[in-house]
Parts: sequence; structure tokens; C-alpha cells
Amino acid sequence: MAKSRRGARASRRYVQVHEYVMRSPGWRRLSPLGKCAWLEFGLYYNGSNNGRLAVSARMMAERLDVCPTAAAKAMRDLLNNGFVELVRASDFGKKKRSAEYRLTHVPCDATGAIASKKFLRDIAVT
Repeated sequence: MAKSRRGARASRRYVQVHEYVMRSPGWRRLSPLGKCAWLEFGLYYNGSNNGRLAVSARMMAERLDVCPTAAAKAMRDLLNNGFVELVRASDFGKKKRSAEYRLTHVPCDATGAIASKKFLRDIAVT
């Protein structure tokens, strides 16, 4: 590991998966590709940008090494099972913006909303 100027070890980024997430009904319903997509969302999250995770299906497809259709299906799977929420829909008018999401297991940094943890519910969100 690299050392910083002060001698302390530099922190490395990682995705923490809590046991309660993996034991949830939503996790059992997720497809394997949906689980991989959730981990990729975790890589986009830096600790202060939840609610502003701008991820497109094309970006996710590139990260997962699948076609954009499969990536979009995995992202829909995450939305339907309550692991992510859509904060702002994509806009391809004057300002070309991809959709912005938030992870539901951590508080939203954009709105200040508490963690909803919708994936803990027994019924899939439709």
C-alpha cells in the first residue's frame, strides 16, 4: 500500500456489502447480473454523491462487459427490487444528462432523505 505524506496508509476504495443486504428478500430475487450491477453502483458511490449517481445503461454495459440491453435489464431489476431509486430521469433535450440514481441502503446526499432500504420488503416494487 502507498503511504501518504504523514506516514499513514492511503485509503483504498472498496464496496462494503453488509450481511443484512445479502440476506434480504430483494437480494435473493436479484439476477446474478443485477448483483454485479449493484456492486458497480457501489463503485460509483464515493461517500458523498448518493443521489447524484449518473449512470447510463451504456456505461453499465461497458463496466459489466455485456450488451446495453442486458445492462438496462439489470438496472431495471435493481429498481424493481428496491436497491436503487431514480432521483432524476434522463434528459436528452437541450442538456444531455443521464439518469441519476441513489442507493437505498445509505442516506441520500442530494436530498438528505434517510436510507429507505426498500429491498428488505418481501414484495418487489413495480
